[in-house]
Amino acid sequence: MVPYLFCFITILFFSTLEVVGKLIGANISPASVTVYRFIIGAIVLAPIAFSELKKKSKKLNFREIAGMTIPGILNVAVSMYLLQISVFYGKAFLSAIIISTNPVFTTIFAHFILKEKMSAKVLIAQIVSILALVGIVLMEKDLFSGSRDISLGIIFAILAAVSFALYTVLSKRQVKTHGSIVFNSVSFFGGALILAAFTLIQGGSLSFTPNPGNLMLLLYLGIFVTGIAYYLFFQALKKIPASVGASFFFLKPVIAGLLAFLILGERMHNLQALFYLVIVMAQLYIVFSKKRVKQA
Repeated sequence: MVPYLFCFITILFFSTLEVVGKLIGANISPASVTVYRFIIGAIVLAPIAFSELKKKSKKLNFREIAGMTIPGILNVAVSMYLLQISVFYGKAFLSAIIISTNPVFTTIFAHFILKEKMSAKVLIAQIVSILALVGIVLMEKDLFSGSRDISLGIIFAILAAVSFALYTVLSKRQVKTHGSIVFNSVSFFGGALILAAFTLIQGGSLSFTPNPGNLMLLLYLGIFVTGIAYYLFFQALKKIPASVGASFFFLKPVIAGLLAFLILGERMHNLQALFYLVIVMAQLYIVFSKKRVKQA
């Protein structure tokens, strides 16, 4: 029962990401939000990571740190940065829906990179999912009006979902070698530093005018959404199958959509909800079909 509770708490925290990002708005740049969020998250996980390394009497060398930083760059400096830009330009609930479709692309990348088999039925399910995603985008009433630029928000959200899927596949070996907590702590910090360096080199700034409101929101994103949520999720995965834990992510757009409606006044078209349900059903079919194959 406890692992399932951990998964649900994790999704509750994850579901607030886009809404909180929208509330921060223009007060802090997307790059700054992402950098500080993941540095705080890395600091939260660091004591646990050091404890795990101490138990194994292991010290990380430069090559191991670099190996964990590379997928961290893809996660922090690419995917999560793009997601924050998506929220900045578009709608919180739409960004939440699109980023939650990343399992569609994960299966495709796993097939080509990890050589995981994809049956004809799974391929059809993925095609249906992609078509449903297109339907969600096309049914957006404010495609060319409202928000700052809803079309840019959609484009960045799709790129965030694709890059996060690639990160998921590429990080698999590192997680297996070093453990999830050590990997996340190192990759979060490394990815955040690279994004910070890139922003400053491009002439951008990571400074902002602090006030109680934006500081509380930033600390919430770093401590709860990035630090505690990741820790609880991977603790749960020690007791339950990864496919079962991953299935909780399909609740994210439902909770995020409700929060976006209550807090931001954003509305979802009925057909968008229907198309997302199609994606959920297709992805659950894939999860359980893989489970049956493994059991056989």
